[in-house]
Amino acid sequence: MFALLVLLAVISIGSIAALVGVVARDGYRRLPERALVRIF
Repeated sequence: MFALLVLLAVISIGSIAALVGVVARDGYRRLPERALVRIF
């Protein structure tokens, strides 16, 4: 049971990290640097 919870957590964290990475890459290509600085 605990191993299943850990596995689900790892999968969810990995998918979220991949999604954030893709969004950040696309945003970095499309937006100017000032917009990124403003966002973060």
